[in-house]
Amino acid sequence: MSAWGSPGQQSPQNPWGAPNGWGPPGAPVSARSMMPAAPPAMMPMPAGYPPAAAYAPGYYPLAQPPKKKSKVGLVVLLVLVPLIVLFLIIFVQALSEVMRESGNEASPAPTAPASFPGQDGDPVDGPDPVEDEWVNEDYQIPPFNANPPELPWPDTYGEAADWLNANVFYSYASGAPVRCDLNMVDPSTASKEQMSAYTNEIVVCLMRVWGPELEAAGFDASTPKVYVYSGSGQSACGKLSPGNAFYCPADQQIYYALDIADEFPALKHEAVLTVQVIAHEFAHGIQGKTGVLAGQRVWEQYFEEQKDMAAAMASSRSLEMQADCWAGQFYGSVEKYLNLGPDATFALFDLMIELGDDTITGDPNFVGDHGRGHNRQAWFINGISNRPISTCNTFRDDIPAEDLA
Repeated sequence: MSAWGSPGQQSPQNPWGAPNGWGPPGAPVSARSMMPAAPPAMMPMPAGYPPAAAYAPGYYPLAQPPKKKSKVGLVVLLVLVPLIVLFLIIFVQALSEVMRESGNEASPAPTAPASFPGQDGDPVDGPDPVEDEWVNEDYQIPPFNANPPELPWPDTYGEAADWLNANVFYSYASGAPVRCDLNMVDPSTASKEQMSAYTNEIVVCLMRVWGPELEAAGFDASTPKVYVYSGSGQSACGKLSPGNAFYCPADQQIYYALDIADEFPALKHEAVLTVQVIAHEFAHGIQGKTGVLAGQRVWEQYFEEQKDMAAAMASSRSLEMQADCWAGQFYGSVEKYLNLGPDATFALFDLMIELGDDTITGDPNFVGDHGRGHNRQAWFINGISNRPISTCNTFRDDIPAEDLA
């Protein structure tokens, strides 16, 4: 997000006074001042997948060990089975006798079912979308707006800090379950037209989850568009590059490279890969609309001016892992409707590890500006498991530094 467009033209020149607790302008600011506080469940995840109960009680049933067979039970079984068989023989004989005596009585024809799976638009697989079963069904999704209102920009460092730590958006919650109609496509084989249709279907689902909350909190809820591109080109935020996806604050739209699946060979055929990428970039759009993006940028620039690059990168990681968490909240809202099963969810967990700074660089000790894989995965899972939007406030100063590394 190097280009800010019109908000960036108001880039701070250090005219604001630093808020209480953040130190005066010119004073060094430690990375700890940008660190958020994790709930008890936000511990780094061990290698492999955690037990289901560790991230969402009842989300998936835990595998149960086989029970040992009892010798007493085997003897009882050997006695009972012959008795049951004898009883069934006697019962069938008696029933046959009754049927012969009433053979002249006509039997009513079986009643045909009123409808069949797939008839009248009902899905063959997955839940029946009964209107009153899903939340936000009465929400009217705004049409695409090529000229949305400008993103907010703070007047002071104190206002920027408030937007990060005490944002009114945090007082709301993502609804569940929410309807999400998707025609899943293989991201490695889809054409540009197919991927464009698919990614913008995902945006509709995202708007059904987040639009009501944005409006309730008093923020703009314009519907963005996903521009799918191949090769290189130009956007309002600069040059397009292959294998990339990003939210552009300059025009408030999302850009998605057609070949991005090639960056994740093990997951390239997973349709949920695209869902996660778009959900993450859409979350950056939420940050833009609510002022989080501007607040973070103000402080990141301040840290850079103070040559405190550790704090600047910590600020960036808080922004990225908040987007991971909100992407998880979206998936938690729609996963019941999508009914994709644990394999798809585990694929998303794998993807979060693949997106880690440590995984991308191949250095397990690398500290970058997006976050290590196990932390990105943990924030994503935290979002799946919790509906309050405040769950994803990664800018709180009581979060252990290791949870945002």
